[in-house]
Amino acid sequence: MLQVLLKGAPLAGAAVTVRSEKGWTRQLTTDAQGKVSVQLVQDAYPARWELFSRDRRGRLLVTASHEYEEAGTLDGQPYERVKLVTTLPWRYSTPRSAYSSQAWGLGLTVLTVFVAGGGVFLSRERRKARRARLVAQ
Repeated sequence: MLQVLLKGAPLAGAAVTVRSEKGWTRQLTTDAQGKVSVQLVQDAYPARWELFSRDRRGRLLVTASHEYEEAGTLDGQPYERVKLVTTLPWRYSTPRSAYSSQAWGLGLTVLTVFVAGGGVFLSRERRKARRARLVAQ
């Protein structure tokens, strides 16, 4: 969630562009509270598995712009319109949940197999014991 302010107040209708280092771009417009929210793509993954690093931080460039009518002069030159542009370089890291391993699922599967196998083993041992008693009588 990003918020654009002009003179300390939320700025509605500002154009916001979010661009990643790999060229992914999203263009948004702020709401009445001057806020925008964007879902980032998972472009922090490397091109080759050997380059994989959980600590890799991606870079974004956030640009906000707004134009409005206002007459005035600057250095003796008249103007009628003002365009404000600001940029924010930002670094982000992919959440740990994106890199979660399958170890929990594998562990649960192994545990289930052992419990089920143990149940089958105990059931067969009980049958053997029951047969042995019937034969002995």
